[in-house]
Amino acid sequence: MPKPPDRYNKARPFRAPTPVGSAPKPINLSDLLAKSKISGREVSQLSDRQRYWRDFLGQRLQEELFRQITGIVEQEGRLSVFASSPAWSARLRFAMAELWPEVSATHAALQTWVVKVQPKAAETWGART
Repeated sequence: MPKPPDRYNKARPFRAPTPVGSAPKPINLSDLLAKSKISGREVSQLSDRQRYWRDFLGQRLQEELFRQITGIVEQEGRLSVFASSPAWSARLRFAMAELWPEVSATHAALQTWVVKVQPKAAETWGART
């Protein structure tokens, strides 16, 4: 039985299929950074801040808890700490509440903190089936 024709839909304009061999050109990383107006210096400053916060929290948190941190971002007066699971996130919230007076005393620009869940990237072992 043949496939029925597509319905007319005003919300979705018709697009002709792209011819074989005319795939869009890949975008370079330098082009993406130029569009976002982020310079190499700003990227290195962001990585330096992340390294600083990793060292800062690594010295003050329990090792087991610190290993569950998947990311740290300082942006617009907020320190965001990412944990690997909701359970570790809850434990990290209590630890951050205890550390916050020390953090706010040394970094007056920070106004608030937040702990979010961001699981670690899955490891791949061989081909997926």
